[in-house]
Amino acid sequence: MESLTFPLRPLFSPRPQLALPAFKCSISPPSLADHSSKFREAAKQGNLIPLYRSIFSDHLTPVLAYRCLVKEDQRDAPSFLFESVSPVSKVSSVGRYSVIGSRPTMEIVAKENMVTIIDHHAGKRIEEFAEDPMIVPRRIMEKWKPQGIDELPEAFCGGWVGYFSYDTVRYVEKKKLPFSRAPEDDRNLPDVHLGLYDNVIVFDHVEKKAYVIHWVRLDQFSSVEEAYDDGMNRLQALVSQVHDIIPPRLPAGSIKLHTSLFGPSLTKSTMTSEDYQKAVLRAKDHILAGDIFQIVLSQRFERRTFADPFEIYRALRIVNPSPYMAYLQGKITNRPLAGTVRRGKTHKEDYMLENQLLHDEKQCAEHIMLVDLGRNDVGKVSESGSVKVEKLMNIERYSHVMHISSTVTGKLSRGLTSWDALRAALPVGTVSGAPKVKAMELIDQLEVTRRGPYSGGFGGISFTGDMDIALSLRTMVFPTNIRYDTMYSYNDAVNRRDWVAHLQAGAGIVADSDPADEHRECHNKAAALARAIDLAESSFIEKYYSLYGHVESMAREIQRGANSVPHVQATLWQVPETLPDLVLKKMKAPQKADDVPEISPEQLVEADGFIFGFPSRFGVMAAQFKAFFDATADIWATQALAGKPAGIFWSTGFHGGGQELSALTAVTQLAHHGMIFVPLGYTFGSGMFEMHEVKGGSSYGAGTYAADGSRQPTELELEQAFYQGKYIAEITKKLKI
Repeated sequence: MESLTFPLRPLFSPRPQLALPAFKCSISPPSLADHSSKFREAAKQGNLIPLYRSIFSDHLTPVLAYRCLVKEDQRDAPSFLFESVSPVSKVSSVGRYSVIGSRPTMEIVAKENMVTIIDHHAGKRIEEFAEDPMIVPRRIMEKWKPQGIDELPEAFCGGWVGYFSYDTVRYVEKKKLPFSRAPEDDRNLPDVHLGLYDNVIVFDHVEKKAYVIHWVRLDQFSSVEEAYDDGMNRLQALVSQVHDIIPPRLPAGSIKLHTSLFGPSLTKSTMTSEDYQKAVLRAKDHILAGDIFQIVLSQRFERRTFADPFEIYRALRIVNPSPYMAYLQGKITNRPLAGTVRRGKTHKEDYMLENQLLHDEKQCAEHIMLVDLGRNDVGKVSESGSVKVEKLMNIERYSHVMHISSTVTGKLSRGLTSWDALRAALPVGTVSGAPKVKAMELIDQLEVTRRGPYSGGFGGISFTGDMDIALSLRTMVFPTNIRYDTMYSYNDAVNRRDWVAHLQAGAGIVADSDPADEHRECHNKAAALARAIDLAESSFIEKYYSLYGHVESMAREIQRGANSVPHVQATLWQVPETLPDLVLKKMKAPQKADDVPEISPEQLVEADGFIFGFPSRFGVMAAQFKAFFDATADIWATQALAGKPAGIFWSTGFHGGGQELSALTAVTQLAHHGMIFVPLGYTFGSGMFEMHEVKGGSSYGAGTYAADGSRQPTELELEQAFYQGKYIAEITKKLKI
């Protein structure tokens, strides 16, 4: 199964949760007799009927309710939390409704043309081949006749929830966009993944109440009375999950970042900067040749983290709150967003940038082109003459950027359903290009991996046939089958796992696009999402000390350099561990190398020279190394190490992470023993004059930036380590002779 975290939104920040006593407080429901009578009446006309209760929500937030329904050990199971902000509201930026669901009764998973139907209620699993898998959920819904018994909120209240990937267009354009010509499928994600939710909770933030809803399928019962009694029992059980218990404590977190700033640069991508810019140039050739007018080229960035996806979502709703970017319900509505500029640091700069954006000929021409494309998509399934451009070139502000926005509407043709509207809309022109199909043919040639959920659609298709679908742009995907051992030490690592976040972003390419600018736009869009990971890591995770697996990598290269000097034999040792096994297990400390023996202080006397390596901890050597030097008091008393050369090397977690302070704290230890400290200086071969690549070493010794464990020592850092081993071995040899 694949787990997705969607950027679904609001602005209020998480607060520490108090250990409140359990209590009950609800809005008076209709009498059971009245409820039962309405249920029986509805059963005469339909076979799918909702039961619900309204409860006060002033003691319950959507985030807390989600955690009541989805425990930490259930994070891989299907569930959803839909939230939104309103970019146009002058009263509140929080969207009116939030919707939560877990444990679907049925799932539909499609990979290309193979469809798996998982009926959790019946305990069945069926596989079938389908020319168009999107027909399958539509076929299942046709046998249901939903019939309400009271007014429910104007929000998603139950039905299908999930995503439709970018590649679902291949079900429609089978000849021009076959799966066989799609880019590499390196993640094997489903093309469609839907869950059928008959239990949902809808928060109404305006009326300060929540609707707890359970849908009853009459075909599963022998009588209406049996169906009603079972439905009421299930409804009460759902209410109890969020209402009659002591709420789970959520980590309070500590917000330490300026959330409006961009995060650090993302270095790992499916395309190098050079490759992406070459793809832009190739796209421009096709534009100049008249094949297309505009195309959107994307790339996928990768970020590894120990922060839980739900913690990242809590951070994302602060860092990058977003409204829905596409909405299909009743009438068809298509909202192109194209034309982008960063947000200003002040209101004055914001309005200045807005004015520049609206007078940018390139951006405006691109937007108008996509409005025409939207009119064409809506017109495919709309009644003749009903297509209108209700809003043209308005500005919508997001947390980091602002966009030009328009709204195209149409009235759905008779005989068609929201499923037909969805097929006509996906993928929208703002993530593909114009003409759309030709642009997508070129995307297959220019992008190196399949997009998956990115630039597809996600949302809900209700039991009543209404559809609420958003465009998957500001989206993180966390594949649950990818795990690594980063050797990073966290104080609660025994309860954590290493996640890989995929962040994809694209840029619209037109005739006068600058390749470097388009590449930078991709980075900026992805960095806004990555900022949520930074915030989650700083808020919910406490780190111990830097990686020492990297020290071992450097040490082996130093040993190789020393052994390259004739008549020199270098031996690799490790100092004893000072922490108990229980603590090491909780920290998820890396396994020590089996082929490297531990050294005792007395064995130092046998050596002619030394190179000491350690991880940096706030600019000083690690506690284990300090403890080892503290145990050399007897040797110090005899000055048995005096006059022997010694060097140092290290790994540090961050740029500017205390390389010089780490060196100075070690040099004092060497000085007390009378050893001769041998720095690298700027000697030729040390790599200190190489300025084209960042390295963790300095004139004091070789080094590497460890960061979160994903960054291994670079070739330059390893070359520096090799040289240090050779350099100090040569000096030791001279002094010995």
